[in-house]
Amino acid sequence: MSSDAGTTRGWGRRAKVFLSPSQKYEFYVRLMREEVTVGAAAAEAGAGPFYDR
Repeated sequence: MSSDAGTTRGWGRRAKVFLSPSQKYEFYVRLMREEVTVGAAAAEAGAGPFYDR
């Protein structure tokens, strides 16, 4: 199965971005320490502009 996390499908929806448990934990720790904002973390993870709030 190929990874196409940056592409759009069908109705302009982006493919889901799946993070490993360790990646999720690292984002969680950085958010709790206020080292990064939610929008910046989403952009870093490749979640797309929908999550940039």
